[in-house]
Amino acid sequence: MQEKHHRLLVIEYNAEWRDHIVECLQDTYEVIEAADGQDGWEKVLSLHPDLIITDVKLPQIDGIKLSGKIKTDKRTRHLPVILLTALSSHDDQLRGLSSGANDYLTKPFNFDILLIKIKNLLAVHNLLKKTYSRHFTVLPAAVEVNQESFMSGVTRFMEENITSGNLNVASLSAYLGTSRVSLYNRVLELTGKSPIQLITSFKLDKAAGQLTNTNKAPAQVARETGFATPHYFSKIFKDKFGLLPSEYRHAHQKL
Repeated sequence: MQEKHHRLLVIEYNAEWRDHIVECLQDTYEVIEAADGQDGWEKVLSLHPDLIITDVKLPQIDGIKLSGKIKTDKRTRHLPVILLTALSSHDDQLRGLSSGANDYLTKPFNFDILLIKIKNLLAVHNLLKKTYSRHFTVLPAAVEVNQESFMSGVTRFMEENITSGNLNVASLSAYLGTSRVSLYNRVLELTGKSPIQLITSFKLDKAAGQLTNTNKAPAQVARETGFATPHYFSKIFKDKFGLLPSEYRHAHQKL
């Protein structure tokens, strides 16, 4: 099976259209779905897609407002956005592109064109990431050491407090001797995630390791990795890994 290197988020209220788009993309990309703008926004923040395809007409938050939200938020403004709509006038297209969207397709559309647009936008996105990465690696040595020391402190705190109930943003900022705003900006700059996203991802990775390498019940794993309830643990575990904890264990168990 071909390895899927990119994750796409499809936000479409019409279930038939959404299923059709997902079906056309899922052989090439990892595809996640949302049926309204609010759920779409939450998945942008929690699941970190590489590209977003959204219809304009959505409940909760419409596609144009969502595109503007994505493009004005420091955490997400780098993400490519393609708008889909049945509205075909020039004014409608200008309104969509003025929201910051990278491209615009009018329904019905040729799926080969959508695939080419996705491929081109991801290529540009990857080039920008590589350019930034090269810039990052030539930073002065003192800056690199400072960044490494900072992230070592973050990791050490998470390791030491994962089972204590004290693993939260307020405690982390106090441990590092920095304000919550400064912590947020620095963690986002270095990892692409907010502090709470980083902590949650760390806890989920630890939980996945326990599910793979021990026979502990999922409820016990949830407690030992700092999740308040098994139900919440199962929900966000599935959001990240695509499987419930018990299903993940069955697929990855080494014992």
